Amino acid sequence: MDVPVRVLALVWMIGEVGAKEHPPNSNTGVRVSFYQAACALARTIPTGWAWCKAVVQCAFREVGHPLAYTTASCGEFRRWARGLGWERPAAAAGWPGDVVEFDWDKLDGPGQGDWPDHTGMVVSRRGHRPPRIVLDALQKKLGLASTSAVLTWLETMHRSWEYVCVEGNTAVGNDSNGGQVMLRGRELRQIQAFITVPGVATIEAGRRAACAAVRRRRRHRQEREGRRPRLALDPREAVGQAAPSQPEADRHPPQRGRQEVIARRRILQRALRTLAAHLVALRIAAAASPNARERRRQPLGRRDHRRRHSGARRRR
Repeated sequence: MDVPVRVLALVWMIGEVGAKEHPPNSNTGVRVSFYQAACALARTIPTGWAWCKAVVQCAFREVGHPLAYTTASCGEFRRWARGLGWERPAAAAGWPGDVVEFDWDKLDGPGQGDWPDHTGMVVSRRGHRPPRIVLDALQKKLGLASTSAVLTWLETMHRSWEYVCVEGNTAVGNDSNGGQVMLRGRELRQIQAFITVPGVATIEAGRRAACAAVRRRRRHRQEREGRRPRLALDPREAVGQAAPSQPEADRHPPQRGRQEVIARRRILQRALRTLAAHLVALRIAAAASPNARERRRQPLGRRDHRRRHSGARRRR
């Protein structure tokens, strides 16, 4: 099944709803620095800057389709997308997965500010049902019992708002620097433009990208904590005992040794399953061969009759 890349990115971003800065009002934290690592600005300033655009960049990276221009600026991103023909005016309909650019200055009057102040992604529009994959993501995140409950929740939101969006670095009372990922309702007059990122992927590709994202997050956390996974070189080391010739500083911790044993056990189980599958295939091929069918047609020999009758006598 083919799905637009922007919809897969939207599903990933819905899964991040609830992530917050730590400490508050700092633009830092474990999850925030992970988002910010998707932008080129992180190479010079690792963290501490507004990250609403960083979540959008990270969403496309995590589904396996990183954007070519990894800016952290909403205005620069809009200018780049306009050059590619991806931008659509606010009067046009926004669809699930579209990047949406907000301009709060526009509320004070026309011409007060043309530079976008905030960004996010469209979840749904009033009067239109989102794709099933988006509804499933909302159901899981909101903890609702069924898809109909999700539709009821969206209908309630659309009574007051034209669009439901998922945004990073926002909060009620601080739309552009609130410090968490949230589902927000927005009016059309707050929107400056929509940006539709092209591209199609399969659900399977999205799952593989999600698995890669989990590994990337684990590696990022290990790097922050100053530790990296290492394979045990000595058998005693694999069960938590340090090798006698190994320095004290390089000894493998017991919990990592247990993980190594589990990994080796899984490799062995996979090899045994492969071997069993090959043996079954060989048996099937041998039973279907012409020689096997010819042997079954031949009458039993004298020795075979003797074995059969002797077995019957023993049973008596």
